[in-house]
Amino acid sequence: MNTSDAIINPVKGKKSPDPGFRTIIVSDNYDLDELSALLSPQQYASSLLMNSRFYFGKGCSQRFSMAGPAIGAPYAVLLIETLIAWGAREIIFFGLCGAISPNVKTGDIIVPTCSVIDEGVSKHYNGQWAKASGNWPENYEGENALSYPSDNLTTIIKNELSENGHDFKTGMIWTTDAAFRETREKVEYFQQRDVLGVEMETSALFTVGKYRGVETSAILVVSDELSTYTWRPGFRDEQYQKSRKKIIKSLGALCKNI
Repeated sequence: MNTSDAIINPVKGKKSPDPGFRTIIVSDNYDLDELSALLSPQQYASSLLMNSRFYFGKGCSQRFSMAGPAIGAPYAVLLIETLIAWGAREIIFFGLCGAISPNVKTGDIIVPTCSVIDEGVSKHYNGQWAKASGNWPENYEGENALSYPSDNLTTIIKNELSENGHDFKTGMIWTTDAAFRETREKVEYFQQRDVLGVEMETSALFTVGKYRGVETSAILVVSDELSTYTWRPGFRDEQYQKSRKKIIKSLGALCKNI
């Protein structure tokens, strides 16, 4: 783990649960319920972790854990920092995103290969920023930097999805703090750079994971569309619901096959 000069650091207390090797962080409360239902109550316990629920194994079941809901970069980083301090070495984030590309539709599954940093947390870990290639505008704080997931963990996720016959897309995601400032100008800008979707957590999680020396990756399901510059929510769409269940099944397998 990277040493820190911060005044306050995450710590593992005497009574802190063991998160195991791999932790799933889930953005949606309903998805967390579905995923936790796969666990045996005899083998797993639960507790509060800040404003989230945390599920962890007992005894020899301490191979993986799950936590959520987690919405927004600052709160997601509070969770990941704590879980890393407790011993987690791999973090998989399961979240939602809005479609930016016209080639991405509600219900599509996306495995991000990088995220545009347009949130405020990553700059505090900015030693890990990677400059984007191409002509990025100087007046945009976020777009001059990208954050990358772990190649190894991302490959594991893609293999699991492929082996179960689940179609998915890979590519760049835009991470923002401002859910209500996804303007037409910004959407057009990111469309020109082949960005697939927009959400609020992944770039910060990838940045912190690299800073702390742990592997991070993500799976996203498209819940709504912005590509036509008119918001099209798809939270009740049948394909969206089916894709969520596919991801939950795959995450369950990823937990058990460690």
